[in-house]
Amino acid sequence: MNLGLSADAGTAGPLEKPKYSEATMRPIRQRTDEAFSQALKCVGFRLPTDPELKPRAVQLALAERYGLIGVAAAHHLLTSSTEREEEQILVYLRGYGGVVEEHLRSELLDRLPFAPLPGLAQLIGMLAREPMIAYIPLYRRPCPLDLCLQTVSDEYFAAHREEIALGSNWFTRRSLYRQYKHVELQSLCYARGFFERRQAGLEEVKEIALLGE
Repeated sequence: MNLGLSADAGTAGPLEKPKYSEATMRPIRQRTDEAFSQALKCVGFRLPTDPELKPRAVQLALAERYGLIGVAAAHHLLTSSTEREEEQILVYLRGYGGVVEEHLRSELLDRLPFAPLPGLAQLIGMLAREPMIAYIPLYRRPCPLDLCLQTVSDEYFAAHREEIALGSNWFTRRSLYRQYKHVELQSLCYARGFFERRQAGLEEVKEIALLGE
C-alpha cells in the first residue's frame, strides 16, 4: 500500500524525478504496498473527531483524509518511479478504494466516533477513491503536490457540500461548513507531513501524531 511528499514539493512538479536509490529499485508492487500501508497507518493515528460535525460529515471527512493522504503517497511513488513503472502505479491507484475499505473494516470500525452502519466501510472506500481519481490527470499535467492536494480537496468539498450540512438549518449551515473546512485543513497538513516522511523513508508511528505535525 502506497503514497508521499518533500520539503520542496510545493514548487517541484512530478516530472522532476529524483536519482534512484536502493529503495526505488525494489519491485514497484512492493513499494506501492508499503506506501499504501504507511498511508493507512497515518490515517489510523489521526481520525477526525470534531464533536460539532454530524456523523455523515465525519464520514465524509474521514474518507477525504484517506483520499488526501493517499494522494500524497501516490505523488511520492510517481515522482520516484521510471516512466515504465508509472502506468503500473496508476493501475494500483485506481484500486485504492478497496484498500481503504479493507483497512477500515479490519482495523478501525470499533474506533469510530459514531455507530457504524452496514456497508460503511465500502462507502468510505468509494469516497476515498474520489480524490485519488481526481489527482491522476493533475499529475499528468504536471502539477506540484500542494496544488494537487488543494484542487482535489476543493472538488471533494464542492461535490459533497449538501451532504456535509444534511439535516441542518440555514442558521447552522455556515458554522458546519466552517468546522468541516477546519478538519479539511488538518487533513491537508497531515498529507504534506506524510509526503515528507515518505521522502525521508520514515515509518508512521503514533508518537508523531501525538506530538503534532
